[in-house]
Amino acid sequence: MEVNIHPRFNVPLFLVTTVKDVENVWSEKFTYRTVGVMTTLDKAKEIVEGNKGDIFEFYYSFAVIEEIVSDVMYPLAKSKHWYKWNDSLRGYEACECPLKSDSYGAYAIG
Repeated sequence: MEVNIHPRFNVPLFLVTTVKDVENVWSEKFTYRTVGVMTTLDKAKEIVEGNKGDIFEFYYSFAVIEEIVSDVMYPLAKSKHWYKWNDSLRGYEACECPLKSDSYGAYAIG
């Protein structure tokens, strides 16, 4: 298949996904929700770090920002930025990947 290199294609996208419990990442109990698609990492961080729109909802303990490019089927994330909810701060704070293995393509895509 030929890849179209037109300037409007292959735009970086930053997907914001909230995750309930990373313990069940490989099971049917894995609960996540993609809450936004941004065109800049700064905007995605602003949403997570500011808990914009109450993405925590007293339910989602983690959030991940994944960078993918547009117009690609089954994309692999180029980068991932993990966050964990901190009750004391009443907000998300950056953290290391909470998973033993983070080889999954892109959580936001499923």
